[in-house]
Parts: sequence; C-alpha cells; structure tokens
Amino acid sequence: MCKIVFSSDLHGNLDQYSSIVQLATKEQASIIVFGGDLFLKGSISASTKTIEAQRVYFTDKILPIVKDYSGHVFFTFGNADFYIIVDVLRKYIVQENFTNIHVVNDEVVQIPNSKIKLLAYAGVPFTRHMLKDWERFDTCDPQEHSLRDLSYIVTKGAVSYNYEQFNYLTNGLNLKEYLVEDDQQKVLLKYGPNINYVNLPTLENVQLMKNFSIECQMRRILNDCKQEDYTNMIWIIHGPPYGTNLDVLKTKTHCGSRAVRQLIHEFQPLASFHGHIHETVDMSGSYKDKIGNTHCYSSGNYPNMKLVSAIVINTREADKAKRVTV
Repeated sequence: MCKIVFSSDLHGNLDQYSSIVQLATKEQASIIVFGGDLFLKGSISASTKTIEAQRVYFTDKILPIVKDYSGHVFFTFGNADFYIIVDVLRKYIVQENFTNIHVVNDEVVQIPNSKIKLLAYAGVPFTRHMLKDWERFDTCDPQEHSLRDLSYIVTKGAVSYNYEQFNYLTNGLNLKEYLVEDDQQKVLLKYGPNINYVNLPTLENVQLMKNFSIECQMRRILNDCKQEDYTNMIWIIHGPPYGTNLDVLKTKTHCGSRAVRQLIHEFQPLASFHGHIHETVDMSGSYKDKIGNTHCYSSGNYPNMKLVSAIVINTREADKAKRVTV
C-alpha cells in the first residue's frame, strides 16, 4: 500500500505546484498525482494556449519544481490541456531519463513498489468551451444525451488530435468527415498551428455518439488491462461522477458524467479522484462521496489562489482520506 497526495486544476499556478511537493514531503507520501488541467488558461495570454507553449511551460516551469521529489509524480490530463501534448511530454520524459516522472493517459499503470494500480482518463461531457480535445458524449446510450442541459452543450470547436488518434479514439471513424474549414482561421489565431476545427453532430450520427463516448473509451481501457480484482485500483478521472458532492456547479446543479458513475458502481475500485469543477466542495459542502464501496474524492481547487487544496490518502485506509489546503 502507499500514501498519495492528489490535486487537480492547478492551471499552471507554480506556487501551487511547489506547495503540493512540500505537502507530499511533509506527509511522507510516496506518490503525487496531478489530476489534469495542468497548464495556464488561454485567457491569460494568447501565447500561453499553443501546443509549443504548453510543452515549454512543462519542461521549463513545472518540471523543475517536481523532478527532485523523492517519490514518484504522475501527471494526468484535463480539458484545458491539449490532447497531443501527452505524447510530446512522454517522449521528453524518456529522452531526459526522468525515472520518477510519469505521464499517463487512457491506460492502467502500476504504482512502483506497490500493489496499487492507477487508471488515468481525462474525458468530460461536452461543455461550452472552445477546446474540445477531451470533451465526449457520456454513455453509449444516445438517449442519454437528451438528459443533459442542451443549452450548455456545444459539440463544435478546436481539437489537436490527429487523424490516426481520432481513428483510435472512435474505433475506426474518420476525422475528415467532421472538419469545418470555414472556421479554421479563428482557431489558428487562438491556438496556433496543428489545430483543427470540427463539428461533432449528435443525434444524426448514432455511431459517433456511441464510439466517441466516455463509457465506450473507459470500457476499452478496462478491457485492455484484463484486471480481475479492482479493489487494488485507484481511478484518476478528470470529470466527476454525476449526482454526487463532486460535480456541483455554482448554480447548485449537477454536471458530472453518468458513465463515470455507472462504471464506478459496476467495477468498484478502491477509490476515485476527480477535478474539473473547481467550486464543487464549497457548493456541496463535502470533498467526498461514496458509490457502492468506492470512496470518491475531489480536491476542489481554485487555480487563481496562492493556496492549493489537495487530498491525502493512505491506501490502507481509503475511507479516511483528508482534504488539506496549504
């Protein structure tokens, strides 16, 4: 078993990154997990929201803070991060031989010197945001789409994944069918080169809705890992499960994923950690919830503050995780 410090949605706040490393050191944790939305928001400066800017920010700003940590550091991703940055950072980590730094996405990995495994998945249900790299339909049931607030759902926007990656993500569909050339220029102005503008239609394309869903993609990850016992697994999923203390907006409405909730209930991992909704802990009054026997947590972090919120958990006592702000 092991001790883990988890936080999410730091959005490039270097003071918060430093505080997480200090907290993990103080707690004698062997693992730090950053649960997505790693980089600066694009509204800060147009130059911060390009693929190259995220690469440089990671190598020159974030990595120097965490690379000398005595334990292992896992980076997962969120809807503010480019999809294509995953492979860019993985190659850099291997090239520089940072053996304690791990970039994980859409996979299950073993925590070093532990029986615990991490499942990392970054997908969230569609929102109004323009960057769509990690936004997905929710369950495999097309009728589920009608249960969401359709005024909040936009399926047209910018993506960085390439044709081959989209083919993998959708189990064989062609990205060319969804490109919107007329709006390509405004994407280039906002996000720089190597970005496409797409329109992902809803009810008129049932196959797309099924293949490009959180449920379909997570089931593929789970099938690939061929796990029989999930009680030694922790899920790091950027989007929270629907209808819990972890997905409450300022409007006091729930916005989480029905698929994530369904899969947690079905597979019953030891614990799950989530981010995405900064204000949820304040709105719901709790940083935790429970789905069956699975203990679910959110750090509920605000990236515009110097102080950072994190979850500290000893996997021997998954029900006793604490939320701290430092």
